[in-house]
Amino acid sequence: MISFIKSIIRKIPDKYLHLGKNVCFVLMGNIGTRLLGFIMLPFYTRILTSSDYGTMDLISTYATMLLGVVTLQIQDSVFVFSSGKDFRSKSVYFSGGLFFCLVSFLIWAGIFKGIMLLCPRDSFWYKNAWYIFSYLIGLSFVNYIQSFCRSIDKMFICALSGIVSGLAIVTLAVTYLLKYPSGNTMILIQIAGSLTGGTFVAISIKAWKYITCRFDYIKVCKEMIKYGLPIVPAPIMCWVLSSFNRPLLEKYCSLDAVGFFAVAMKFPSIIVMVWGIVGSAWQISVMEEYFKNSFEDFYNKMFYLLVDGLCVLAFIFSVFAPFYMKYIVDPSYYECNNFIPILSVGSSFYVLGAMIGTIYLPPKKSKYFLYSSVITFIVAFVANITMVPTWGMYGACFSYSAGMLVEFLVRMRFSQKLVKIRIHITDSVIVIATILALIVFYCAQGTVLQKACHGILGITILFLVYKKIRSSFHLTWSFRPIKRDMKH
Repeated sequence: MISFIKSIIRKIPDKYLHLGKNVCFVLMGNIGTRLLGFIMLPFYTRILTSSDYGTMDLISTYATMLLGVVTLQIQDSVFVFSSGKDFRSKSVYFSGGLFFCLVSFLIWAGIFKGIMLLCPRDSFWYKNAWYIFSYLIGLSFVNYIQSFCRSIDKMFICALSGIVSGLAIVTLAVTYLLKYPSGNTMILIQIAGSLTGGTFVAISIKAWKYITCRFDYIKVCKEMIKYGLPIVPAPIMCWVLSSFNRPLLEKYCSLDAVGFFAVAMKFPSIIVMVWGIVGSAWQISVMEEYFKNSFEDFYNKMFYLLVDGLCVLAFIFSVFAPFYMKYIVDPSYYECNNFIPILSVGSSFYVLGAMIGTIYLPPKKSKYFLYSSVITFIVAFVANITMVPTWGMYGACFSYSAGMLVEFLVRMRFSQKLVKIRIHITDSVIVIATILALIVFYCAQGTVLQKACHGILGITILFLVYKKIRSSFHLTWSFRPIKRDMKH
């Protein structure tokens, strides 16, 4: 069996193996971090009150929202500008980014102080402004150093940094949270965890070797800011896009509808989470392969493999929703399975749009992120205010999916200037089969016809995906019995 696996691996080109290796590293780091958090959840819920959790959530939400504004996405810039460069260029951009972060945080320290002076003493911002600012520093440091680490292709160190950060948080929580149980204490522990993870990366890659003072600070910072600035609105608009339907659902439906939507969204969000793992590794491959002649073929293969994988996930989440909902949620939430197929399609379009967006990185076309985000925001805003009052929960699901579809189409349109995406018959059939499965889900729900159609369509999708993977990687194998010489 081992020799059989090795024979298959030898047939796969190095660029695919490199991508797979990096995906495994990211997966290792994510699983380790999430597993530690899951194990510690009973401890946290026993020590912290709901009010403490509310304080934690607000501080982390404000910090996450402000991160791109404060840093002007300098972590994205250092990844793009440092990838594939020589040691001298890497040092210049790494040092330039650090210089900008230092200046930016000094300026924002004054802004935070001004906000505190304007806020009442009993307000949340007055009490927690410096916690938010400190959390921003921790997030900025770990994101920046990890982005640079990825640019020099040290994914294993990035993966380990997540585990180191998680272990630091667990150790500090057990040590200090029992003595000082509060949301602010937990925020300080998370800040310390981020700084520990970032410091681990800095020591592992010997970051001090990349620090230099011999460059034009203004020129380098201007170049990096010019790239990062158009990206700043993208995460903010994405957050607004995914959250704007909540107040509308509360106004036109009820709080129960908001709860149903949140529960239904948990399952399709797994698709987005999986892309978060694959996407970090994929960015490195794009930066390495973009300027090679074989990139278009490489990109098309990976794009359609992603399409096929998303079709399989959307099919599984949609068709089997009524089955696993019975065992996972309370019976009062069974209605949520009606919304999972639509949201799964929306999440799939989000992932496809995110993958296409990686094409903008090597040629530094960050303006396309801004254009696509603005257009998507406008379409989603209009869809929400027209569909939610009319169709309620279904309106919220359709408006979310419509926004993600528009983002995918807009980014696809811009990407055609950089790389051509070819149409494949097999993948088209897989997409059509998935769409038919979703139509059957709504038109023949609970009938024998539904089960028969889903069985046929599921076998068809899996068979075509299997054939596509074999043809994409030119895999051929056969199982033959091993002949042994018998001595009599």
